[in-house]
Amino acid sequence: MKYFLTPVLLLFVVYVAFAQPEQGQSIIQTYTPSRLLPKGSWEAKLFNNLYTETRGANENGEVSDRPRATFLTNILEGFVGVSPNARVNAGVIVNFRSSLISSAEMEHPALDALRYANNEEFARSGVSYVAPSVRFTPFRSLPRLSFQSSLMLPVFEEESVNGVFFAERSTIWANKVYYDHSFANGDWQLFTELSFDYLFGPDEESYANDSGFMPVSVFLSYFPSSNLTFYVNAQHARRIDLGNNFSQHFTLVGAGAKYQLTDALNLEISHAQFLFGNSSGLGATYNIGFRYVNL
Repeated sequence: MKYFLTPVLLLFVVYVAFAQPEQGQSIIQTYTPSRLLPKGSWEAKLFNNLYTETRGANENGEVSDRPRATFLTNILEGFVGVSPNARVNAGVIVNFRSSLISSAEMEHPALDALRYANNEEFARSGVSYVAPSVRFTPFRSLPRLSFQSSLMLPVFEEESVNGVFFAERSTIWANKVYYDHSFANGDWQLFTELSFDYLFGPDEESYANDSGFMPVSVFLSYFPSSNLTFYVNAQHARRIDLGNNFSQHFTLVGAGAKYQLTDALNLEISHAQFLFGNSSGLGATYNIGFRYVNL
């Protein structure tokens, strides 16, 4: 998995050069996360999120510089339609993580997270969570409203080793509500996502146990063609103290694009910037993902 983005970018060049998608509504227009797959159909998605920070805010929102910290998360998802009326999908999500922590004496470039190193002094990598998941649409009259529920099981031992943070050592009951609405003859689309995660486990294993995490996200997309979309997005997220004596919040804005490479495969690239928060890093994310939908 060393230097993961290099083959990904090569695939992008090849597909853009040779793929000729059909006209008409594409997967990126029709099958948003709000829309479930019919029985027998399946999808696979790989989303790569690189977050890096050199600033952060304390509990009062005061901003200061800090040594660079970088977290690369690779999210692999697979879902299949299991109901004849396209109202239930089942799947699994696997998260891989590479974390890289700099010090005042030595800064590690963000892209070094692509090495997936394990070093007690500054780097950790491996599988972080495995999550059985289900998606469903509870209301037949609202097919663009769907819910997703996952149980994220940590598969690593220590949250931090010698100050090198890996991921929350928590079992996470992750719940999402999706809704989208198209308008202006389908040229524009509004997509919303409301999430609530409940993190639990022994108090000594994670600072986040006995807390809730609630991000609210909005995406506004424009389709110059059926195979291409540009979007802007915003998110506000809060960690709610449910007994862990820690809370935080942050707000970010971003922009991105999706391109339908073939009838089944699409590419997404995006960037987001953290604007402000409390008890939070104020970094940036750089994202690239592929999604394959077999109808």
